[in-house]
Amino acid sequence: MFSTALAVVLLLGLAALAVLARPASDAQVTQADSVAAKPPSPLSLLAMAPKVGGAKYNAIAVAIDNDKHLASALADDITATTGATALQVLKWHPDIGFSIYDPTDPFSEDFALAVGDPVFVLMQGTTATVYSLVGAVPAQNSVHFALLGSATACRYNFISVPLDKSALTLASELANDIGDAVQVLKWDPDTGFSIYDPTDPFSEDFQVRIGYPYFVCMAANKTWPTP
Repeated sequence: MFSTALAVVLLLGLAALAVLARPASDAQVTQADSVAAKPPSPLSLLAMAPKVGGAKYNAIAVAIDNDKHLASALADDITATTGATALQVLKWHPDIGFSIYDPTDPFSEDFALAVGDPVFVLMQGTTATVYSLVGAVPAQNSVHFALLGSATACRYNFISVPLDKSALTLASELANDIGDAVQVLKWDPDTGFSIYDPTDPFSEDFQVRIGYPYFVCMAANKTWPTP
């Protein structure tokens, strides 16, 4: 069964990265409710909010064009505006795994970010706050994801729900809209993955929201949303 496999691989990977990051404080950042995109822009999108606990990985999406087109710019902006510290930024590739930006590691990659990109951010801090992405709302049908799939063993892709897909409110609806999506996963920094699997009667058909990131396990290659 997939769920265990991806969950174990990603959780072990994130746990190992957390050890390497050596967080020193007792606060973590979690994702707060997003704000629906309504013109005019700029839009303030609540992306993360710290709470008591150790530094943890949080899944967020660059849902609007906030001119932070590099991992370093996103990390610097989070650190400068929240009072917390972005220790790492990670981008998932279904074919090669994580790209990792770590400002303390001269060999890490300062990778590019596009509007709609989902990332993991390792956060530490001492005060409760939120991070607001402020910028231009992307044009309708301008955010697309090139999804990689496999008919023998589905492949995991990290996506966000575009701001013009507000009709999608459940994991099942997201899977049906994409097509060939075998599973949908939502990351929680406290509890790990929630997994929706239509073949598993015990899986949770959880809520999905625009501007939020999710994993989808794909049985075929496709571009979503369709251009």
